[in-house]
Amino acid sequence: MSTNRDTKGETVSEKQYRDKIATIKKQQGTDETARSKARAAAAKYRADAAKEGQKVTPRTTPTMARQYLRTAQGLEQKAAVEDKKAADLSTKLGWSASDLASAEENRLFAVEGERVDLI
Repeated sequence: MSTNRDTKGETVSEKQYRDKIATIKKQQGTDETARSKARAAAAKYRADAAKEGQKVTPRTTPTMARQYLRTAQGLEQKAAVEDKKAADLSTKLGWSASDLASAEENRLFAVEGERVDLI
């Protein structure tokens, strides 16, 4: 049985899986960074919202109190959006971990298939 080999002597399917693994790992790194940034942004928005809420004191005018609370509510909404981004990225990272495991397993099968062909 003959196998298709590229210029380095690797089987073509092994090279495809190796490339796929590299691509998945690179994307995982990008997604991890984005998830980290989303979590940090959510924390900052929540801290800023808390500061706005603390501005309301018994001596704050009703108009200013509404303004502070409106600002705090807007910041909480932004924090919720960032939380959703982080959750979506966590889900995506879970799927890519599964894809990575499959690609690594398939690459091993391709290598084993090459060894069988050489015998």
